[in-house]
Amino acid sequence: IPKYSVLFFAAALGASVLSIPKFGLLEKKNWKTWAPPVLFLSIMLIMALITDLKYTAFFGNYGRNNGRFQYLGLTALFLLTAFSFNFVTLTKLYNLLATLGVIVAFYGFLQYQGIDFLDYADTGLPVIATLGNSNFASSFMGFAAIALLWKITDIKSIALKVVLAIILVGQTYVIYVSQSSQGLFILLIGGLAFIGIKYFTSTKKIGVTYFSLFGAASFLGLLGLFQIGPLTKFVYQASTTYRGDYYRAA
Repeated sequence: IPKYSVLFFAAALGASVLSIPKFGLLEKKNWKTWAPPVLFLSIMLIMALITDLKYTAFFGNYGRNNGRFQYLGLTALFLLTAFSFNFVTLTKLYNLLATLGVIVAFYGFLQYQGIDFLDYADTGLPVIATLGNSNFASSFMGFAAIALLWKITDIKSIALKVVLAIILVGQTYVIYVSQSSQGLFILLIGGLAFIGIKYFTSTKKIGVTYFSLFGAASFLGLLGLFQIGPLTKFVYQASTTYRGDYYRAA
């Protein structure tokens, strides 16, 4: 509920800012930016009105609140981001994401050690951070770790590089002990893609070779998610099968 309140407060501020003419939200040339999310929200509204589970449709499930109102708030923030961000603010975002990742990882480590100052319901999972379950926590830390990897390559100080590298190793350890492999895959794929773009695209031959190998490994990993190929035992999770069952049932 606190997160939900913060989201709506921020979305209301974002919507008021978007109403300023200089953003050009409603200009004809910008229709490709706002049309897809508006279409998405319109479809969600129709579905919410015709379903028997209207509370769930508008507010979401208890503990997740992933109904239409949440996506309405997220859409306001998305449009604000799309119309205001540039390369300067993007750097600030990377720094913020890296910092948040370190904070969440430290909190997750405390949870893993049995230290937690918030009275969460017992999930039976070693690390949920503030995100509710291990999959969400692991995935967020994986994304944030990519931003931390960028920071390591961007700064000049060798001493600071070493400190951040140690932090990155610690963050990866917390992702590992969360018992959710999603964050590790995100970090691996995102990290390799980042390294390839930064260091191996200057020479076409080396770049093609690197990304060909990267693409082949990624394809094998994708097959492994569906219990096909040699990487199955490393990447497959039972929850993948469960989701397939959910889709077929729906």
